[in-house]
Amino acid sequence: MRVCLVFLLTSLLACVATEGTDDGGSSGGTGEINTGSSSGGDGSSARADAGQGDAGPPLPMGSISGRVLSPSGTFGVFDAEVSVEITINGQPTRRQTHSRFDGTFGLYSIPAGTYTLHATRGIYAGDSVPITVGNNERVTGTEVRILSTGIHFEVVTGSFDDIGAIVDGLGFTHVEVDGTFDSSWLTNVTDADTLNASHAILINCGVDDEIWGITDLEARRQALRSYVHSGKSIYISDWAYDVMEWLFPEALGFYGEDVEHNSAQRGQEEVVLADVPDETLSKLVGETINITYDLPYWAILRSVDAPVDGEVTVDVIARATVHARGGVPVEDVPLAVIVHYGAGRVIYTTFHNEAQLDATVASILQYMVMSL
Repeated sequence: MRVCLVFLLTSLLACVATEGTDDGGSSGGTGEINTGSSSGGDGSSARADAGQGDAGPPLPMGSISGRVLSPSGTFGVFDAEVSVEITINGQPTRRQTHSRFDGTFGLYSIPAGTYTLHATRGIYAGDSVPITVGNNERVTGTEVRILSTGIHFEVVTGSFDDIGAIVDGLGFTHVEVDGTFDSSWLTNVTDADTLNASHAILINCGVDDEIWGITDLEARRQALRSYVHSGKSIYISDWAYDVMEWLFPEALGFYGEDVEHNSAQRGQEEVVLADVPDETLSKLVGETINITYDLPYWAILRSVDAPVDGEVTVDVIARATVHARGGVPVEDVPLAVIVHYGAGRVIYTTFHNEAQLDATVASILQYMVMSL
């Protein structure tokens, strides 16, 4: 009986010892670890996160917080990927997160050391910021500015808009193409060298719309669609809606007759209360906002026509009930949209940078430029 009890006790102790060491070993590896804004604390769970296992006591961990900004430092860049390359037990690991609606970010479980902080958002790359983290140190107030170099905007000038001023205010530069009294703007922006060099083409309200007689118009259209599909962007506002309708007739439905140019320009002067369904933008400007249309005959966008599962998809940025000339109500219409096609996008807005501009509209236009 004593022999059996000793054997049983020995077996139980062996099982306990085996369970105590089966913790996954070197689970840290070399993969990416997302320490986004929902991460808790300052790295108090760093041992499990860093894959310490039974290698020794947990490393002292710090954190980095700050903000991603436009080149001018005036606008917080949303949804930018922020990252540092660190080493845990000799293994390279990437800490990364995404900035919030106002550009703020937090990176946690960062071992003491000196690093280079990076930020990117779409076509925009941030400056490389050297940063030193001490043992259990919270490094705050870190600024990462998006670089203006390497970004090329082509802005087609118009009579009633100046999106170029929004671009300049963010700290970027642009090249202007005269579109106010010259219909050759379309030929100029669809030149192969221009398409290859530019990241975005921005078309102001009030461009010369006598482009429809160009002999190779369809080839120009396909060149712009291919430009977007490849990952580039186009911005179009208000009276230039005919260009939007010409480029992507399958995406949007405008007021009036599709085959009649300028037929959508029927919006009356008024202040509209708009809903902002875009989650990020609503945090920036509010879920409902007032937009002032202080000039008559703005172009009314009636509907989104693209199927949700098609090659062309549409996100509505703002919508409201508006009135056509004579007080005719037009309910629940999109006021600004992002049309996705391939790897790129086209932004269309019924309001723009002119006399009605206020801080809210300025923020929306800045948001749209940073969405290109």
